[in-house]
Amino acid sequence: MKSAFLKFSNWIKNHLPTKRRLIQVYAALLFNANLKGYISGRIYTGKTKYACVPGMNCYSCPGAVGSCPLGSLQNALASSGNTAPYYVIGILALFGLILGRTICGYLCPVGLGQELLYKLHTPKLKKNKFTRILSYLKYVLLIGFVIIIPILYGQQGIAVPGFCKYVCPAGTFGGGLGLLLNPNNQDYLDMLGPIFTWKFSLLMVIMAACVFCYRAFCRFLCPLGAIYGFFNRFAFIGVHVDDDNCTDCGMCVSHCKMDIKHVGDHECINCGECISVCPTKAISWKGGKLFLRRNEVDGGTEQPVLKLSPAKNENASDNMSATPAADSSAITAISEADGKMQGETADGKMQGDTSARFTVKIDGYAGLNPMPVPTLALESAGISAPALAPDTGIPSGGSDDETPKNVQNAAFSDKSEDNAAKSDKKSEPAKKTANGGEDLTKSDKSGATATSAPSSGGGVAKLKAAARTPKFWMQCTAILLALALLVGAFVYFGLQPEVAAIKIEIGAPCPDFSLNLYKKTADGYEYSEDKFVLSEHKGEVVIINFWATWCGPCVAELPSFEQLKKNYPDIVVVAIHGECTDPKGLSPEECVANKITEEKWQYVSFAQDIVENRNCLTYQLLGGKDAWPMTLILDKEGTISFIRQGSLTYETLKAEATKLL
Repeated sequence: MKSAFLKFSNWIKNHLPTKRRLIQVYAALLFNANLKGYISGRIYTGKTKYACVPGMNCYSCPGAVGSCPLGSLQNALASSGNTAPYYVIGILALFGLILGRTICGYLCPVGLGQELLYKLHTPKLKKNKFTRILSYLKYVLLIGFVIIIPILYGQQGIAVPGFCKYVCPAGTFGGGLGLLLNPNNQDYLDMLGPIFTWKFSLLMVIMAACVFCYRAFCRFLCPLGAIYGFFNRFAFIGVHVDDDNCTDCGMCVSHCKMDIKHVGDHECINCGECISVCPTKAISWKGGKLFLRRNEVDGGTEQPVLKLSPAKNENASDNMSATPAADSSAITAISEADGKMQGETADGKMQGDTSARFTVKIDGYAGLNPMPVPTLALESAGISAPALAPDTGIPSGGSDDETPKNVQNAAFSDKSEDNAAKSDKKSEPAKKTANGGEDLTKSDKSGATATSAPSSGGGVAKLKAAARTPKFWMQCTAILLALALLVGAFVYFGLQPEVAAIKIEIGAPCPDFSLNLYKKTADGYEYSEDKFVLSEHKGEVVIINFWATWCGPCVAELPSFEQLKKNYPDIVVVAIHGECTDPKGLSPEECVANKITEEKWQYVSFAQDIVENRNCLTYQLLGGKDAWPMTLILDKEGTISFIRQGSLTYETLKAEATKLL
């Protein structure tokens, strides 16, 4: 029983989520805090949708509470005309300068989904030169689908977010499937066409690729990651390499699953996994001292680093370094040859070659300053680097020839020999004291003099405890605030009122409504106080179309309504505009009037819906489900005879309307 319990507890410990995984899950929940959207199948359109979330999260996802920065950029480029979309570009620059691709590693829900798929036990594709070349494909998609296509269509007055419409798997999964799988949206199935078939097939391919290849979409296709990659070098938060400690061993690059050439380049997602594998602890967090120790990752412990460097004006034949176990103090020591070398004369002058003297430095616990200790006699005693200070937890070793491979080829430090205490072969080593005069020197059996740090429970241990205490309470405070924010978001969006939509179906009477019209003038159209009242048109066939200037399919199908009204004057056709997202310095009504004038539409009657908190009230009253355009056809009794969520062809529109005449 005890053995089974131990196995179970060990399994739990080995499968606990890391800090990074918890942050990823938290971000996904926070960005999709509108939980009731998954129940109702409705897209939230409240005030928070004006703000962009850092990671890729589709606007059309039922739970989304903010806008996707990539989709916002495309829409802004399409509707900006000759004016740069400063707001969206500024948001992206702000996210990039603060976090860079740390957003990809910690805050992107799409990245979390890819990593969970990669956990499936299958053969994995290792990175290679081909994957490195393929990683530049996302820059092609950024230029072509995110920038060029929206601008070209925008010049024609049609908003086409190229990447969202033709590629984005986040939109297909979160927006498309998230809405289609809801029982309340079964009528959406009639709207599916070749584009959805293409995007769904592409989604399946990308998901399959993520099972075998780490973050396949992130590495090869994501334009948002490409944008943030430009800021990686300058970002305030990320990983940083200390060039003085780096030995160019390549362990960080080989361990990383992304296609990086070096830590922190444009392909690095700043996940921090390279920190724990660096043998010299040269990789650390930048901008993270508030909650992270310098080399901490996933709760890891700071490892002291031993470095050997030649004394001033000396040349060392071999580089030596070691990465010992964790120590509670930071120590700096100077070593040189103890005694006279072979060929030394009585007056102390050297004859022939001599061995190099070394500066030994141990980078200890983060936040503590180095402490000097007495000279160590290395060369005359024949002691290798790992055996320099046995009482500090540094592993002992034999001669230089027996030094492990991971100890060799370390970078030399730049310390001068001004701090070195000079002695001859028979002289006693100099002693320095700390903590009230305590002798820090010890002798080993070989005659070498070694040093040790103050014993546990001494001043350094107290400093460690004092350093940890504020960090612990700061972490607790941060966790509580984060949980409070998440719970508050769930409550806030759960209490948001929704306009109760009347159940609209064929054969039901259409509710009455009254809206302001856009009136014809000599110069075009302008917003007026004239009203369109549905009940006044009883006895006539009425076509009601809901459209918006930002909706490409809406603008594309309106000429069919114009043609129908021209050919059949007895049919009442009213096009009701919803929300305008592109004021361009004008009022929304002026922007819509200018669009109607620009397109030279003259037969259809144009009305303006009542918009409150980004909710189009008449649209929702008549059963609108955030799928634009939408068309209803009423018979002469005011009964609904036809409903279509999505675009219509002229032939379909003509057939459905003329049969009621």
